[in-house]
Amino acid sequence: MLKYFRESFGLVRARDVLSNPDNFRQFDAVSDYPAGAREMLLCGRKKDETRGWELLPGYSRVNAVMGYQLQEKHLAMVAQMPGLQRLGLLNPKVDDFSALAAAKKLEAVFIEDATNLSTLSSFAQFRSLRALGILDAKRLNDLSGLESIPQLEELALQCGIWNALKVQTLQPLAGLKKLKILYLHAEVADNSFEPLRHLSSLQELSLNLQCPYSEMAKLAAFLPEKTCPYFAEPYSTANTCRKAATHTVIVPAKGWSKFCKDCHPAKLDEYLAEFARIREDSRRRKAW
Repeated sequence: MLKYFRESFGLVRARDVLSNPDNFRQFDAVSDYPAGAREMLLCGRKKDETRGWELLPGYSRVNAVMGYQLQEKHLAMVAQMPGLQRLGLLNPKVDDFSALAAAKKLEAVFIEDATNLSTLSSFAQFRSLRALGILDAKRLNDLSGLESIPQLEELALQCGIWNALKVQTLQPLAGLKKLKILYLHAEVADNSFEPLRHLSSLQELSLNLQCPYSEMAKLAAFLPEKTCPYFAEPYSTANTCRKAATHTVIVPAKGWSKFCKDCHPAKLDEYLAEFARIREDSRRRKAW
């Protein structure tokens, strides 16, 4: 779990809180919050829209805000909150988040179901940002902008199981030398995961099996094995063999077809040997 998002709001996921209308009805207006409030729920949906947005700058002690279906005009008001450090957004109705750059203390942004978001370029001016999570942004394909926030320590980019994130290239990540945690569940058009080798501070890496096995093996040559579970076992398992329910099916990384370990025991050894060969060759040559 990402540290910033685990600590933010004391919550699990934005959807768990924001999808419940009762959470908004407790505070129909900004003025319903006490002067010393530390957290806020805000709604931009027309029929449940929070009233009194112009009062937000006066809540100087609020450091965490969660918003549902916020529009650009709402983000501009939220950005004026002087103590804002963490922001969670569910289904925002914008594709440009540059208005939030005015929030000078903003450290963590968590966005889920941003259906219009296709590029991260609007995050380029976020000078205080330490953590960024983008979940279920189905149109996101351009990671440009990340190279301009080298202070990032945590980054999550992922969609659902059946609709993998599809991005053009990972090159914008290459300069994130302070990145400690990376959740990257995506297909990459150029099939290159080489930019990740430069993440010298990385402590935790979560990939999916859309990463080509050859690229994963090369990453294992440059990053510590403990960084990613797939470096030790570059596959997952499933019980879907047609011959026997007790058999174990191996689901390798991209580039190998899945196979039953019990029906074809030699294939697993062959796969692991090829993975190890590529890893050790990269280590020996110290080159991708």
